[in-house]
Amino acid sequence: MGSGWRLAAPEDLGPHAVSMVWGVMMSRLNLLPLALIMSALALSFATPSVARAYEDQATLGVDLGWLGAPSAEAGVPRNGVSLGLSGTLGLGDSWSLGGRVGYALHPADPTLHSGVGGLELIYLVDVLRLVPSLGLGVDGFFSLRDGELGADLAVHALLRLDFLFSRRLLFGVDFRVYALPFAFDDGGLAPLAMQAGLRVSLTFDRY
Repeated sequence: MGSGWRLAAPEDLGPHAVSMVWGVMMSRLNLLPLALIMSALALSFATPSVARAYEDQATLGVDLGWLGAPSAEAGVPRNGVSLGLSGTLGLGDSWSLGGRVGYALHPADPTLHSGVGGLELIYLVDVLRLVPSLGLGVDGFFSLRDGELGADLAVHALLRLDFLFSRRLLFGVDFRVYALPFAFDDGGLAPLAMQAGLRVSLTFDRY
């Protein structure tokens, strides 16, 4: 049907030509893992490191949630609505220094008002778009009920999960367990309190 190009069948090729084609194909396949590795390395260098972002940035956030005292004395309200203001300062790839002040309203008769302020050292368990972290901190607790003002010292453990929505915005879930070993105020939340909240934070460049 006229002249034209056609693919050569394997039987049309000599042994030497077949071996050359096979060698080229195998060399291409052998280079595939190396090409994938090089592409991954290039992508990792081209993508900004989240760890470096934590190291070079500070955060400021607001949280809304719950503050409870399951072991409070009889007659002390055990559940309240909590509002807090918090911030962190990156100390390195895996560490941050955080602070939080919060207020909680515990509906009862009479109503209990409580406040807390403290510092915490936070360790980032992993550095991905989802960033879990753990922390330990020290706090001062204050309570006001029926005109009586109380104060307690506390230590707490923190469990946190952040979702990095963008370079400037993150959403988080915080859970803190407070131990009040000194129990200066017998009518307060001692000896154990818990706080859980949803947080929205903005990030800022330190330099």
